[in-house]
Amino acid sequence: MGGLNVKEYWDHLVKFFVAWDFPTILNAVRQLDPKAVIRNPYVWLVGLPILGLLVWKRRFRILLALGSFVAFLFLAQATISPPGETMPLRDILTFVGGTLGLLVVNLYFLFVSE
Repeated sequence: MGGLNVKEYWDHLVKFFVAWDFPTILNAVRQLDPKAVIRNPYVWLVGLPILGLLVWKRRFRILLALGSFVAFLFLAQATISPPGETMPLRDILTFVGGTLGLLVVNLYFLFVSE
């Protein structure tokens, strides 16, 4: 049986987390251009069938999670300052409030709503 053993899996996982640490991810989110993403035909070719399937199968919780992820990306992009700059209190409060709002909505629909 071929493949990777546990040590090789662990090494790949460590390399991934070393390459994609939190500041790198924040920088990638900050540089993300929503207009370029919307104009990309691959996004539509992959996204529309997946969204259609989720609506058809009535997987509204997954749709809510995807929408919340997109909203969180926009929130992070709008509020988090570049590295080396201080973050104003208003942006901190906006980020914390928006994150808590998204968390509460997701937890409500995950546990309370049936």
